[in-house]
Amino acid sequence: MSDAMSRGARGASHMLLAQVARVGIQFLSVVVLARLLAPEAFGVVAMVTVFISFGEMLRDLGLTTIGLQRPDLTHQQASNLFWINSGLGLVTAIALAASGGLLAMMYQDARMLLLAPALAPVLLINGVTAQLRVQLARSRRFIPIAASDLASPAMNLAVAVALSLLGFDYWAIVMGALAGPLSAFVVIAASARWVPTRPRSDGSSRTLVKDGAAFGMAHFLTFVSQNLDTVIVGVRWDAGSVGIYSRAYQLLQVPVSSLVGPLSQVVVPTVNAAAAEGRPVDVVLQRIQFALGLAITSLFVVTGATADWLIPAMLGPDWVAVVPLFQIIAIGGVFWGFSNVNYWRTIIGNNGMQLAYYNLVSKGLGIALIVVGSFISIEAVASAVALSLFINWAGGLVWFWKAAHWPSAQYFREALRILVPGLVVYAVSWGLMQYVGGAERWWAAIAVGLFAGAALIGSILLQREGRERLRGALAIIRRMARRAQGPAT
Repeated sequence: MSDAMSRGARGASHMLLAQVARVGIQFLSVVVLARLLAPEAFGVVAMVTVFISFGEMLRDLGLTTIGLQRPDLTHQQASNLFWINSGLGLVTAIALAASGGLLAMMYQDARMLLLAPALAPVLLINGVTAQLRVQLARSRRFIPIAASDLASPAMNLAVAVALSLLGFDYWAIVMGALAGPLSAFVVIAASARWVPTRPRSDGSSRTLVKDGAAFGMAHFLTFVSQNLDTVIVGVRWDAGSVGIYSRAYQLLQVPVSSLVGPLSQVVVPTVNAAAAEGRPVDVVLQRIQFALGLAITSLFVVTGATADWLIPAMLGPDWVAVVPLFQIIAIGGVFWGFSNVNYWRTIIGNNGMQLAYYNLVSKGLGIALIVVGSFISIEAVASAVALSLFINWAGGLVWFWKAAHWPSAQYFREALRILVPGLVVYAVSWGLMQYVGGAERWWAAIAVGLFAGAALIGSILLQREGRERLRGALAIIRRMARRAQGPAT
């Protein structure tokens, strides 16, 4: 193996370890802060962070996706994208800071007057960081990215815990939310060794913005469908209910986002390189889908089945109400993992406009389901979210089969190899948990968890096709490691 290939493998392994550590830090944050602060503290901050996520959609405009996707991006084009992202970060930060009064009226909570401007700088920091991070990813320098991915949650946790112990209540969460992105920016900026030139107008950059806007529209619709539930819970109920609901959703979001987000920076270049070598794009992606789907399904089957004991043990007795919400949402989380493979396929095929059209339909249906659920109960809202995640995945396969001629039936069949045994094992394991009374018996919960994991993995390994898919997935992972950083010499 060449020196560059060796460095690439080390970079990939470091990035993988960093993501494992990142998930661990974020879960530690969930556990520790839940024992230091009341649900209302998380709820009142979540009411504002929803709108930070909205600002992130507008600030990004799909330009990080385009910056990563384009194989022949010039320095001037990259510089223009940097200035656009930074400018949008400034504009959205100012807009959020000025919206405190509107949020206070909407939620009928005067705390929004100070919380909105306090959290607004996150948008500017992330706007400046975005294209610097893209430059590191394009040059396959994943070790600095891994370092920033660790620095952000670690600093967030350290600041939030320290201020919580000093009695700062929800302001501890706010200051942690500011410290995390700032530390990530410092690491990225110090490592990028890339300086943008002054912005210049040209036709090629306008094309990039246009293509990025298509992905940005799709991202925006995804944001609305994934965050409207939190807004509705805040408006119809109270900050404490938002804290319970958002914690259940965060237990779903942390592992999926922490794994899938960084993977996008490795999967897209890897599949593009495989296509350049003449390898079938869909075969490569289906192997990635198998590995990702098995990992995420195993995680949610085990945690969902043992949630009656696991969540109170982690978060404390004040958070028992999270259990049924998480068990419902965890089912949707499995489909969320598969949906991300659909998303990577749209990036590779430059199907951003079709993705925007599809999201207009699928996310609109998801929003309608959430609104209907809000008139019933919080559990109904969670069920609507889980159903909308399934619709987004399965409907997307049908849509892109018609619109972009994907071999969607192959993706669906491969997913069923994991989904069918996963849902069966989930149901059986949940029933066992109720039968043995695992909510009060830690040893019973651990036994059920071990059974769930072993039963799912075993059901895959017992199939000849399952063993073949697993070997193929491992081969793709090794290829991703070899290509993770720098061209071969």
